[in-house]
Amino acid sequence: MSRGDVERGPMTDAGPDLSEPLMVLSSKPGGRQVGFVVKDRRGVRYLLKFDRRGVPVAETAANLVVNRLLWAVGYRVPEDSIVHLRRSDLAIAPDATIAGFAGRKVALTRADLDAALARVNIAKDGTIRALASRFLPGKPLGGFAQQGTRDDDPNDRIPHEQRRELRGMYVFYSWLKSTDMKTDNTLDMWEENSPGRGIVHHYLLDFGMSLGVNGLAVRTRGDGYERFFSITEVLKRSLTFGLWGWGFETLPRPRLPHVGVLESEGYRPEQYKTRVHYMPWKSRDRFDTFWAAKRLAQIERQHIEGAVAAARYPDPRSAQYVVDALVARRQIALRHYFAKVAPTDDFEVAGG
Repeated sequence: MSRGDVERGPMTDAGPDLSEPLMVLSSKPGGRQVGFVVKDRRGVRYLLKFDRRGVPVAETAANLVVNRLLWAVGYRVPEDSIVHLRRSDLAIAPDATIAGFAGRKVALTRADLDAALARVNIAKDGTIRALASRFLPGKPLGGFAQQGTRDDDPNDRIPHEQRRELRGMYVFYSWLKSTDMKTDNTLDMWEENSPGRGIVHHYLLDFGMSLGVNGLAVRTRGDGYERFFSITEVLKRSLTFGLWGWGFETLPRPRLPHVGVLESEGYRPEQYKTRVHYMPWKSRDRFDTFWAAKRLAQIERQHIEGAVAAARYPDPRSAQYVVDALVARRQIALRHYFAKVAPTDDFEVAGG
């Protein structure tokens, strides 16, 4: 792959057509963050997601970087792009709905739309940066389970907790400091290619809480180092009256806009933790991580630069910080995982 290939990623076009206002169809399903399902002039549907108020760029940028890099190592991801809008670029469809009390759908009004946009980050010139995620092709079947197989998919024969591409995925999420891995951030799509026949494709979704942004956006001190809740950590803190020390508490914060703490010095690949457990990772072994490390070794600096370019950081210093940190973390991860095996593979003897 070239740098340009990674910057383009899974995209088949340039993203939403903004020559006319996007038609808002509904609020986004699930989650607490502001988002809308929209349709452009061509009839193509997208999920629009925004940066939190007071935290510009970081979340949408992290989503793009990780989207492109996971695509580069071989996973299916949506066609995500960055767009810049104004309030006038959003129109409300006559039958648009929003989730009301107890999940009931009610009509979406201008007041509802304005109230939602008041919670997102809007630049001083009135522009709104958003992530546009094109709807995936096919029929959604829900997220893929962390254990077992799909009863309705005869191709799904290996229990998910035994699949190498899921067990080894730990290496990539650790490298990218992506801490929001869960079933809700995966999606199976049924694509029919002839009447009654087709294939189930498996996608990874929603990477905004990556590159240390989870700690920046929701002020999580232990992002990447501790679970959402751990009775062991609670007891340690309680019994030592807060004197128990954690290395992550002293991590230097970059004095740059739009980035979280993406440390390289002190990065320990096997100490990485998501906010909640992801079952396939619990059964990973050194051969799963070797498989992933081989793929990571094929991602070079130019590829990382392409992924960061797709994120369109407005501050070049922030973009450079992310590139340098990911390059350094990659080297640390490769040394760590290649040391667990005899890392000679796919070689041949040439000559006499």
